[in-house]
Amino acid sequence: MPMMTTDSIQLLREFSHSRSEQAFRGLVREHSPMVFATALRKLNGDNAAAQDVTQEVFTLLARKANQLESVVLGGWLYRQTCRRAADHVRSETRRKSREMAAMETTASPNPGDALDSRHLARELDDALLSLPATDRDALVLRFFEGKDYRAIGNLLGLGEEATRKRIQRAIDCLGGSLKRKGITAGSVSLGIALESFGAAPLPAETISQLTGTALTTAGSSGGVALATLLKTMFAGVLASSLVTGSALALRQSNASPVTTATAAPSKSSPRTARQMDKFPEHPTLEQIIAEIRRIRSGPGNVLTAMRLKVALAKIQIPQIPAFVALGNKQLNQAERKEIYQPLLTLWWNQDPDAAMTFVLREKIDAKMQQLGSNYLVGELFRRWAERDWQASEAWLMRNWEDEMLRKKYGRGAFRNFLSMWITGELFSHNDVDGIFAFSRRLPTIDDQAKALGNVVGMDPMHSMWTYAEANKDQWQKFYRGLEQFPDDHWRRELTRNFWKNIGEHHPGNALKIQESFHPADPFTASLGLLSVKQLYGKSEQNLSGSTSMKPNPVNDRARREAAVMEIGLAQGMTRTQVLTAIGGALSDGMKPDEYFAWVDTHKGELELDDLFAAKARERGVDGVMGGRQPEAIQWASRISDAELRRSLCRAAFRRFLVGNPEFAKKYLDQGDAPEDLAEDFNDIATATP
Repeated sequence: MPMMTTDSIQLLREFSHSRSEQAFRGLVREHSPMVFATALRKLNGDNAAAQDVTQEVFTLLARKANQLESVVLGGWLYRQTCRRAADHVRSETRRKSREMAAMETTASPNPGDALDSRHLARELDDALLSLPATDRDALVLRFFEGKDYRAIGNLLGLGEEATRKRIQRAIDCLGGSLKRKGITAGSVSLGIALESFGAAPLPAETISQLTGTALTTAGSSGGVALATLLKTMFAGVLASSLVTGSALALRQSNASPVTTATAAPSKSSPRTARQMDKFPEHPTLEQIIAEIRRIRSGPGNVLTAMRLKVALAKIQIPQIPAFVALGNKQLNQAERKEIYQPLLTLWWNQDPDAAMTFVLREKIDAKMQQLGSNYLVGELFRRWAERDWQASEAWLMRNWEDEMLRKKYGRGAFRNFLSMWITGELFSHNDVDGIFAFSRRLPTIDDQAKALGNVVGMDPMHSMWTYAEANKDQWQKFYRGLEQFPDDHWRRELTRNFWKNIGEHHPGNALKIQESFHPADPFTASLGLLSVKQLYGKSEQNLSGSTSMKPNPVNDRARREAAVMEIGLAQGMTRTQVLTAIGGALSDGMKPDEYFAWVDTHKGELELDDLFAAKARERGVDGVMGGRQPEAIQWASRISDAELRRSLCRAAFRRFLVGNPEFAKKYLDQGDAPEDLAEDFNDIATATP
């Protein structure tokens, strides 16, 4: 489920105070999918009208931004979209859409097909508008904008559990409102229907157009006509992606072309309706699979997605293993990818442990994607860690040695990646003691260190960097825990990366933070600050008598190296030891050519064979970062130990030749190989069939 990269409240406040185009662009990027999808539903698939409504809503937002800081923005935008869409239906220029809507509204819907018609889409929106604002806002945020419970709770001022109850209560109220209109739907079916109203992100070009037009129109006075979006930008692929909204509406390559809701009914429509009527209340698994295939053969619009979800809702939780076993035989890869994820997520919602174990044991990700990826395992585990980190930890420890969890992933194994979700969740709840207690329960020192990597910023997928004066004590306590890590190598790596990220995220306060933390190993701290974008030097006194820190640009490496050298020598290290440590620190932050130029200036003073060998193995000798064998050879060729150098270079070239023989031959022909190893490489190429 997608999350905001920047908080909407902060963006709205920034735009209100400074009229920042960048902040407004962020608001458009965050909320435009929901606005356009809602307008499209309310206007019966009229793309032109939906475009106009979307532009009008964001123009209104630009005008009223300074009045909206106390509202839930997603809910406000949803209400305005519904109102503007209703105005368009009533207007003379939208007469055709109005007449079509009127004809469909007066038609008596089949109660048994209530969850499978455009009628329900309109009724759901009307019922949502009748709910209390807090209930409506909660449902819009959860189902239309894809927020998780914690994010919704933050916006509504509720705890996570209270948010869950609020959303469930709102769904119950929604069901009651529909029942009074003669439409009966359970909470599960309503949740499925609401989820189908989600929408795909708009292209960057469209966001720019929306932003520019809204700001220009909002800033003009008098009767300036409202500029509309470029019609071609919303046509074709864009319109289709917004109509379908979710992965369930994607189609395989040989499917029928996607159509919008305004398309004329096809000749097969009566037949389709009859087939839906015949779909039994309690179908067999074979009937469900047949129904899924029939639905997927139709147009790829939001109603198709809704029909698929209704069909999946017929599968009982105990039937899922049998359904998957049957699906493995009868569904193709595209169908499995489309069906398995939402189905198994429903199971996971009721019993995370059983569902996760099934997904892992049956290698569902591989069956969906024909790859060794563990996307579904990772996504479900992330949600589980947010909901109940203790239960997710127990599951992870029980399955620690599973083949799928031991697969290479980034700098470690996939199980290390999962462990980071737990430490991240604990950190977000200020449970520093819990972080280290969990880490110590992992089987090896390497596993323990990698579980902490997200907090110090070593893994960009999990970075927890939210340091501020308000949480200074939490960070200081965490750093003290790093200083007590039992392994010397990992303690240095963890603390060095801690200070590297302090410098990257808080360059203006890096030295101040360092002084207040009093690191036990100031040399390692100085190494971390060495590779950041800017480093503040010694304080200088100004005319007022106060002191200030003068920043040094990133290219002032010599001065910063001198500072590290001074600290290292003061701690009793030799020059070679200090330079070797600097070489290790710089290797992650410089381009290879630039780094090797630095190495050449210190030839004979460095002991970096271990580093060069590790880089070579990482980049192609052992396949951790497969496909980068030329770079692996470049690192291995720097090793001073002749035997180790030759061995690793030859190993990297063999992998290169097997994995990509055409490029390996080109590599040789262009003379890119080290001169003294070119003959070895030619022999290997000649001997390889």
